[in-house]
Amino acid sequence: MVRDRGRRPHPRPVPKWCSSSCRHRAWEQRRAADAGLAAVDVVDRPVEVVVEKKTVVERRVTVPVPQSPRSTREWVDVLDRLTWALNTNRMDEEDLVTLEPALSRVLMSFTDQSNTLHHRRRR
Repeated sequence: MVRDRGRRPHPRPVPKWCSSSCRHRAWEQRRAADAGLAAVDVVDRPVEVVVEKKTVVERRVTVPVPQSPRSTREWVDVLDRLTWALNTNRMDEEDLVTLEPALSRVLMSFTDQSNTLHHRRRR
């Protein structure tokens, strides 16, 4: 038999026992009280439980994403920045060693294209 003792419903169930042995002792006491053999009346009572809530705050930030140049003007800007970095000693020897093969390939391709364009114009 379930008795309503005037309690308000909780959003989530409140734990009644700390362990299975406590639950068993409470069952024994309740059984004895129902039989009239116990001098103690078992009463359910609400228990306050402190719960810490963690709040996740989402914030959006602007992050620069490196993109490859799409127009001739953007390529000129990138090459100007590289020229500035080289002229102001912003790169060390390791950077120069890494850049050298890439710049050599660029110069060879540029020379080939330039020669092809000049050859077509002479016709």
